[in-house]
Amino acid sequence: MIIIAPYAKQLKNGKRNPKDYPWWPELIELIEEPIVQVGISTETKLVEDFRPDLTIQQLRELIAQCRTWIGVDSFFQHLAWDCGKSGVVLWSVSDPLIFGHPENINLLKD
Repeated sequence: MIIIAPYAKQLKNGKRNPKDYPWWPELIELIEEPIVQVGISTETKLVEDFRPDLTIQQLRELIAQCRTWIGVDSFFQHLAWDCGKSGVVLWSVSDPLIFGHPENINLLKD
């Protein structure tokens, strides 16, 4: 099972967060194993197994069960790192050399 954490916290000004990418549907089509989406209930549901508003403990348990995860630069990548589970982080406005973890595959927007 792969976890996706496709969204970052909504901006206070109401504009789209630059960390939210439009390519998730195409990526999801390429994954050939069960996918679980985590996030908050106001986010767009991208897969059938959407688990919004989980507690930190519930997220930790889910991370322990997954093979890997894919997400944007958000709280989730730091929690997964704390759990010892590496994954793929999609970066845009933040610097993975400052805010990332070298155990992950850090894909930086050019």
